[in-house]
Formats: sequence, structure tokens, C-alpha cells
Amino acid sequence: MTLIEIAAILGAVTGSVSLSFFIYKTLTDKPKLTFETESQSFYPPSSTNDNFTVISVRMKTHNKGSKSTTIHHSTLTFNYDGKQHKVEDKQNHYIVPPNSTVDFYPRLDLHKEELLMRGKITDCVLTIDHTFDQEIINLGKIEEYKKKKS
Repeated sequence: MTLIEIAAILGAVTGSVSLSFFIYKTLTDKPKLTFETESQSFYPPSSTNDNFTVISVRMKTHNKGSKSTTIHHSTLTFNYDGKQHKVEDKQNHYIVPPNSTVDFYPRLDLHKEELLMRGKITDCVLTIDHTFDQEIINLGKIEEYKKKKS
């Protein structure tokens, strides 16, 4: 075997390995999201002029991947008074850059004519749709916000 043939074989092997690695990296390289819930509560209308119950979920979104993603949509499903309910996020999109942490506050409003809640809601599940996948987060129960008496 000549030196040229050895170099050709070595070039073919290293090129194939490099191409395989590139294809693997391209197919598996995507955002790696984790969500950390900081607080959750809901605020019923405080006066007759208020028309909405606001469900507040405050989260940190960590992207440990090397690609950014956009959160397009989120939906909260929950039980209240023995019935299943669903409310969708009314916010704009959230961009989560690679290797970063961003605050995520889905805006979940219920018009008081849809549902007027008091006390707590249970079996709360937040579904978050982003560019590459869907995340489902079990929040458990969310209680009505009560002002602390001073």
C-alpha cells in the first residue's frame, strides 16, 4: 500500500466521522428548557368596575441549550367547583436565547362573566408551546391572593 492510498483511506475515514458528527449535532442540537415556578395565585375582581380574574404564574425559564426558542402559546387547565376549565395566554411571544434565563409571566385572564372564582383552583396544569416542543408543568393548586393585614 502506498502512502497516497493510506492518506486517501485516512481522509475518507476522518471525513465520514466528521460528517456523521455534524449530522448528529445538527439533529440533536436544540433548546434545553427547564421551568422554575416562583409564585402562583389568582386575583378576583376587586370592585364592580373590574371585569377580570387574573391568574398569575411567575416563572423562570432556563435554556441550557445552544439554540434559542420562542414561547408561542401557553394554556392553563384547572378544576374549580367540580368542573374543568381552560384559559389561554393573552401575551406576546417570549424569546428565550441560548444559555440564558428569562422571566416568564403568562397572562391568564378570565372575564368575570366566564367564571368568578374564590378560594382556590386545583389540578392546575400549564402547557407551554415553544418552537421545538411542548412542555407540560403540573402546578397543583393555585390559591386566591389575600392581602396581608398590617
